[in-house]
Amino acid sequence: MSLQYHQHREEIWTVVRGGGVAVVGDETVSLEVGQTVRVPVLKSHRMTNTGQDPLVFIEVQKGLELDEDDLVRLEDDYGRSVSVSASSATAE
Repeated sequence: MSLQYHQHREEIWTVVRGGGVAVVGDETVSLEVGQTVRVPVLKSHRMTNTGQDPLVFIEVQKGLELDEDDLVRLEDDYGRSVSVSASSATAE
């Protein structure tokens, strides 16, 4: 997924299949089935599959605004546009 952050919501990711690496701010966390990571508001984040099998995780969003317009994309490996405000972003 892209390196991104959210201005108004936090997320909680729980791996239910496969394994991956979550980058949240400056922290890198290896996750396997049953493990969870919290992504605070304004914290840059991304999840990467590290195994042969598909990575499946549940994302729970928490906040006053749960809208995709809240997303600020900093980097993207899939050709999607990076947010205009990302060049001046201060998220960790």
